Amino acid sequence: MRYPGPGDKVKGKVVSRDRHSTNNVILISGATAFWNHLNVRDTADIHRVEAARYKKSEIADHLTSQDWVILGEPLFWHPADRTVAYINKRFFSDINVVDLTSLGESVNVGRIKAELLEEMSCEQIIHFLLSSSLMRTFIHSHSELRLIKCTGGKSHLQRYDASHFMYTNEEICLKYTFEVIIDTQSGVISVGP
Repeated sequence: MRYPGPGDKVKGKVVSRDRHSTNNVILISGATAFWNHLNVRDTADIHRVEAARYKKSEIADHLTSQDWVILGEPLFWHPADRTVAYINKRFFSDINVVDLTSLGESVNVGRIKAELLEEMSCEQIIHFLLSSSLMRTFIHSHSELRLIKCTGGKSHLQRYDASHFMYTNEEICLKYTFEVIIDTQSGVISVGP
């Protein structure tokens, strides 16, 4: 299976074709989140996803994310008891789960390994991190992210205007801005306000 790219549908949403357009909108909800199938009480308590080697088994002892399979291995999966999620150590270091809705300062998220940078573009990696909610863009309902800046090179940067939707007695929309930076030499991923 190949990874989603520009123009492809991801869970019913189209990945934008023009990475420099200010009309690029990504919709994020719990349907594609890494915690979607976990048996945990409060996903807000998950602050780190450990990197582990993926071992294919003849017995279905884990649930993989079929949306993100690279070189025959999922980028993340859950063991059968569904109490924890793992990120694939072949492609990533441990990942710090960052809440972008209340980000006050720049934070290192983790590191991408060179093998993944050879297989996926920085845009696709960032899309994976956002859509799987390893970088949380909403707490309650969903979010809409509008790409407002994208630069490449040794330091790949994507800046977004975001709208975080939640409901009490009525819909509430909180707006914020954030950026994701990937150092393409070291693989370090960082986020900032």
